[in-house]
Amino acid sequence: MSLAELKKFGHYVSNGQQYYTLSDAKSASSKQVEYVLNDDIYTRHNWNNDPCPELSLGDLYRLRAEKLRQEHDYVVLMYSGGPDSTNILDTFCDNGLRIDEIVNFNSYNSTALVDGTLNNADFIYNVRPRLEQLRSEGKLDAKITIYDEVDMSLQHWHRMKKMGWDDIATCLGGPNMWLNIPYAHQYGSALWKRIQSKEKVCIIYGHDKPSSVIIDGKRAIYHSSLPLGNFGEVVKQYPALMAPLVKACHWFYVSPDSASIVMKQSYILNQFCNLNQEPEFYSAAPASPGLRTAYSWPSKKGYGNLKYDIFHRLIYPKWRPKFITPKVRDLLLRPQDCWWVTSLQTEQKSIWEHYVKNFVKENFANIEKSGTMMMVPPKTKPIFIE
Repeated sequence: MSLAELKKFGHYVSNGQQYYTLSDAKSASSKQVEYVLNDDIYTRHNWNNDPCPELSLGDLYRLRAEKLRQEHDYVVLMYSGGPDSTNILDTFCDNGLRIDEIVNFNSYNSTALVDGTLNNADFIYNVRPRLEQLRSEGKLDAKITIYDEVDMSLQHWHRMKKMGWDDIATCLGGPNMWLNIPYAHQYGSALWKRIQSKEKVCIIYGHDKPSSVIIDGKRAIYHSSLPLGNFGEVVKQYPALMAPLVKACHWFYVSPDSASIVMKQSYILNQFCNLNQEPEFYSAAPASPGLRTAYSWPSKKGYGNLKYDIFHRLIYPKWRPKFITPKVRDLLLRPQDCWWVTSLQTEQKSIWEHYVKNFVKENFANIEKSGTMMMVPPKTKPIFIE
């Protein structure tokens, strides 16, 4: 396959040229790499207007789900229990649209740990109860597949060790990262066989909402390059193996086919913030790792970002979680990512440390005194929405 087939996830621009891997873009120029996604659509839109006043956000979600269902034989939802994937699950179930399989990543069965974890806590408090409820209501009859994060990580790291650590394309810092890494499906034999067959498989990911920034008093939105970053290097190294996977994977919200969703979300959020500028609607980033960081949608008056629950209920009106997992922006070394390290055997832990020191660190910036690392993927240029 050609790397250009990744264009539905956007592309990088470096030195005036398009690239589909960050390594190629960086090697072309020492200047900052730009990420481009839906620019041709966004620049034609008048952001001061509701993009589709005759349709609600729920209508747009339904139309997106219907299109994906109609175009594929087998639909899979990557369900973390977070607000994005929960909204997709509810959209399908509330509109009588079949989901054939639901995939969740956790390690509860192998560790029995909940407190201080990320995906295990979401599984126990949000995923499992919601799936049971939908089944009891007759809205869901999907196959439920659980990928054990720790088990998959051990398989992957030992495979990498046997290969002599040459496969930098599939570097993995910790089990909590599996959910956003599409090549994880090769460790799930049944689904991987479907992907490699001629069946029209659709794997739906919830990435992601528009982020916002205030520039000279005006609001602009941008997207992170995480979707493309999770694909590019792997496709470059394994083009034939990954070709069916690229075709199967779909980002529900930020696809060029669903740009109207981002426009509508941005319009609703901006209207709310312009009408509600008091400090009680906003919060600064929490200092404690036990709290959830507000999403990047800042107050114009410097009060911080729109509160996490307010932000998500504006764009996902049905969202009412039983538990919001604590999650701060520092990756890999935050408590929710490292609880499993102490239970690894000596050899296993040394493999993980090898990965972090030699591969993952190369892709992270801003290493702080605390020892945490902040991921800084390239972003799109700001699109002003007012």
